[in-house]
Amino acid sequence: YYADVATGTFINRNHFAGYLELTIPLAIALAATTFARLTASGQSLGQRLVTVPGEQLFRTGALLVLALTMATALVCSRSRMGIACTLLALLSVGLFLAWRGRGKGFIVAAFAVAGATLLLFSQGDAAGLVVGRVLGIPADLNNGLGRWGIWIQAFAVVKAFPIAGVGMGVF
Repeated sequence: YYADVATGTFINRNHFAGYLELTIPLAIALAATTFARLTASGQSLGQRLVTVPGEQLFRTGALLVLALTMATALVCSRSRMGIACTLLALLSVGLFLAWRGRGKGFIVAAFAVAGATLLLFSQGDAAGLVVGRVLGIPADLNNGLGRWGIWIQAFAVVKAFPIAGVGMGVF
């Protein structure tokens, strides 16, 4: 199963995407924190880049490359909800940090990673595969064997046994 998509060490593409969805915002936030240390003084950006230690520049670059690698793997998994949740997580963290007055570095790093990922996938047919999966959502919902059918059955069970369920150890 899932031989045509990235799954990492997970069997299911969605589990892999869930793991990436949790870690991509952290890598971007770490890169933004390191970048914020670079821009803390009142000098121009060029002066700061010349005077900053190479270790900090390397750390910022490495974290951005790591986030780009994870974003690329996320798109290669073609998990619709994983991609949507990652975008929602980046948006919510960015808005929270902007509200606190510390979001400029995070927003710049997030746009850099998202832009580089879009640039990578605009060159081939991978973008068409992801868009095809997104456009296939209505067909998946109308199919009786898909998630919608499972949700309808689950709601029927909850309606029939609302308080205690059907009992321990039984389906």
